[in-house]
Amino acid sequence: MRLELENDTVLDDPTPEAIAQALGTLGQKDNSFAILSTEEELTFIQTSGSPKTGFVLEYQERTGSKTEIYQAANRSIPLQEIVAAFQD
Repeated sequence: MRLELENDTVLDDPTPEAIAQALGTLGQKDNSFAILSTEEELTFIQTSGSPKTGFVLEYQERTGSKTEIYQAANRSIPLQEIVAAFQD
């Protein structure tokens, strides 16, 4: 797994604690999105937003030739829920 943030932070195989710490920086200047991807980069979870306004959450999964993309209906998800989704 690889966690990438807008501010050029890249963490390979991040621990749950490292994920929480990195996502806690979202909303700061030039740091509004994060992507956690598999090694193949075809399956990933991503978020954008800030603790003040909330976050959007998307998930893409590719199996063989089939790609499925999901987006949470709630467009203002609290940071704690985003952290939990990325750690899951």
